[in-house]
Amino acid sequence: MFKEEFKIFKKRHDELAKYANLNQSTFDDIIPRKLRMFRVRLRLVIGLKIDFDTQYSMVKSKPTADTYVEIIKCNESWFSYEGMKKYCESENWNKSGSRTPVDLLEADMIQSLQIEQIQKVCNNQLNGKLVKTASFRSDVISYLSFLIRNLSNRAIRACWEIL
Repeated sequence: MFKEEFKIFKKRHDELAKYANLNQSTFDDIIPRKLRMFRVRLRLVIGLKIDFDTQYSMVKSKPTADTYVEIIKCNESWFSYEGMKKYCESENWNKSGSRTPVDLLEADMIQSLQIEQIQKVCNNQLNGKLVKTASFRSDVISYLSFLIRNLSNRAIRACWEIL
């Protein structure tokens, strides 16, 4: 499903970029900087390949290495998501009264952006993993709790500003 969705995403972006390049005076209105930054972050995380040099790292088993790779990719994915969040907020697409960063869009906006099916697949995969594996669920909760305790909004903003 991902390759097909990415193909559609790329085609739509290429069409938009072609149109924007023909209208240089309004290029930033057609493809705002926040949207361009989201695309850059998304493409970076999609193309990310990570490996460990066991001569230096203490990662010795493949499952441990795979876990660290996924954690690093999740962190990078979050930065990409924050880029999209900023763009959605600048377009006033965000959900009013949202209490969490992930509760971003109203149901009708999710439907109009045609991302409802992708959201369902992702949620089903995550829920399936969390429900089937108690240790995985516990590890995810511990990891998220650690992030909440140890990352301040200021630290998160500082990381984002570097990007």
